[in-house]
Amino acid sequence: MRSAGWSGSRGPGRRSRSVEFRGPSPTPKPSPPLKLSPTPKVTTVSPPPPPVTVIGIGADGWEGLGPAAREALRTAEVVIGGRRHLGLLPPECPGERVPWPSPLRPAVPGLFAAHTGRRISVLASGDPMFFGIGRTLAELLGAERLRVLPHPSSVSPGLRAARLGAGGDRGGQPRRPPPDHAEP
Repeated sequence: MRSAGWSGSRGPGRRSRSVEFRGPSPTPKPSPPLKLSPTPKVTTVSPPPPPVTVIGIGADGWEGLGPAAREALRTAEVVIGGRRHLGLLPPECPGERVPWPSPLRPAVPGLFAAHTGRRISVLASGDPMFFGIGRTLAELLGAERLRVLPHPSSVSPGLRAARLGAGGDRGGQPRRPPPDHAEP
């Protein structure tokens, strides 16, 4: 049992407290043994999958493609597209050619899962993001997985304006030559 009380004086207005313990002195409890894991777990971070390159191709085929699109097709391990588009590729594109399945949308996740980790290029008509396969792939795979190399399509605003001889900045009105002289 312990008793505590105030006794004595330690200067003006100060008191000291004395504490008296009776019985055995308390002993500290032993700490539990440390548990070490036998082997630390190492987490490996795998690199992100290569981007899927979506390439717009026109009726002019290989000849109408830019250097970046040609290089992507030359180095692709898998090229996915419509049969007509796949037929426009020259032999210098050695990747496996895979035609789109039908129906397309429900088959896309399985098609890309079957080729995980491989460099994939997708052929599309014109501008793939203008109501094309690019939008579908962005919804299903995620836009961050795509690299898009568009080809002008007949409905692209810039191409339409150029073919009509109209300036895109003038609301479809033809460009007029500048005046020969400025009026004061």
